[in-house]
Amino acid sequence: KDGWGANLGAGYRHYIAKWDRIVGINAYYDYDNTSGSLFRQAGMGFETLGRNWDSRLNTYFPVSREQSELGLRFLQDSIRFSGNQILYDQIRTFGTQMKGLDHEVGVPLPGRFAEGHDVRLFAGWYHFNGPKVQNTTGWKGRLQGEVTPNVAMALEVTNDTLFDTNVVFSVAFQYGGFREDTNRPRSQFSRMTTPVQRQYTAMVARTDVLETGIVALKPDGNPYLVEHVANNPADPNVGPFLGTVENPFLTIAQAQANVFTNPPFAVPVSPYPGDIIFVHTNSQYVNTNVVLEPNVRVLGEADG
Repeated sequence: KDGWGANLGAGYRHYIAKWDRIVGINAYYDYDNTSGSLFRQAGMGFETLGRNWDSRLNTYFPVSREQSELGLRFLQDSIRFSGNQILYDQIRTFGTQMKGLDHEVGVPLPGRFAEGHDVRLFAGWYHFNGPKVQNTTGWKGRLQGEVTPNVAMALEVTNDTLFDTNVVFSVAFQYGGFREDTNRPRSQFSRMTTPVQRQYTAMVARTDVLETGIVALKPDGNPYLVEHVANNPADPNVGPFLGTVENPFLTIAQAQANVFTNPPFAVPVSPYPGDIIFVHTNSQYVNTNVVLEPNVRVLGEADG
């Protein structure tokens, strides 16, 4: 499902004129609901921006619950009978927020066009870890440049063993800020108002947990009770006639006459008729009349 997020941050940058270099620090609070559940994190970063090279280091720390359930998926092909009940399997997906850091170094690309649009190439690494999930270390690369003084574009590629390969294309719009006189040599002071480069969403590792043998329940919270019937001349049913999938009744009349004296209910109700009479495939009945009972369904198994 769709989600949203928000970020709140503050920072300080200082321009060192004799080095034509910017150094800065920043702190952020991230509110991320894009993974299917709400995660919050705090982050701190350091950056230095210069004419010949840039470097950034960012850290990320969860400040909310580290694990949350993201979803539940029913396995269609897992439906089966056991005794008088219906069982199925499901997969429960959990998200674990990870803490970590990333670091990158970038250089400007040569050429008149690249210099005119401040095109820079970055390479770096990252490491994230969390409780009960696989730690991961990966690499990343980013190509970014200015389309106009107010619009920047970037293409980033990341790869690691946990999240695999991801490609992200972004466009950033900047309003206002300092603009140098175009007739003078460009200094790094013009980059004082450029956006902070960091991971703005929480790193969430997904873990699937298989749950087997779940009992199918009715809307009132009690399990469906199924009475099985089989009368196949090619495979005679010799008993005992218990109405289970392993030992079905011989006739529908036996199923209708049966009541459960101790049904597996949270609040026992006795006696209790079954909810479903299930007639197995290849059963044969001649001149048999069936009077349907209230709230009891008679179903037949499809052949093949």
